[in-house]
Parts: sequence; C-alpha cells; structure tokens
Amino acid sequence: MRMKIAQVNELGPGSMKPVQGHGKPLLLANIDGKFFVIGDICTHGQCNLTTGFLDGSAVYCPCHGGQFDVTTGAVLSAPPTEPVACYQVTVDGNDIYIDS
Repeated sequence: MRMKIAQVNELGPGSMKPVQGHGKPLLLANIDGKFFVIGDICTHGQCNLTTGFLDGSAVYCPCHGGQFDVTTGAVLSAPPTEPVACYQVTVDGNDIYIDS
C-alpha cells in the first residue's frame, strides 16, 4: 500500500526529519536530492535516530553513537547489530510516498 509521508519542499539536501508511516515512527532523509526512509528507532537503545545527526548517508544514534546507513538501514557502526527497516520511496511531483 502506498502512503504519502511528506512533500519534497519540506526537506533540503543533507537533512532528515521524523515522519509517520503505517503506524510507525520513520526517518526521512534527503541525500543529494534523493529521498530515503528507514525506521526511526535504533535497534540497540530504542532511541529516536532523528534526534541524532546525519553525516553524508550515515545517521548517528544520539544514545550510544551507533550508526546506520539511511539508504539501506544497514548497521555501519556498533553497538547496534541489527539493521533498521528500510522502505521503498516514490516521489510523485511534490509528494513523497512509501510503499509497504
């Protein structure tokens, strides 16, 4: 199912923001004009990743410093060992959607 989560003009390159989709907290990131969505909750400390910081395509968890790739959800640096969910993103005009 396709669900609108944001609009393109809400998020500039190199930034991220929390959004909701399918009843879950998600992280929306704009990396060089391309949009990516991953789960917003760290698999290690259950912290909101959007309260951390984005460096390139890596998001740093504010609780214990773990890192995730916002383009894939993969763990880049411990302490997390499990990836976060990654969602397919579709941009249609100014609207950003995720697919379940």
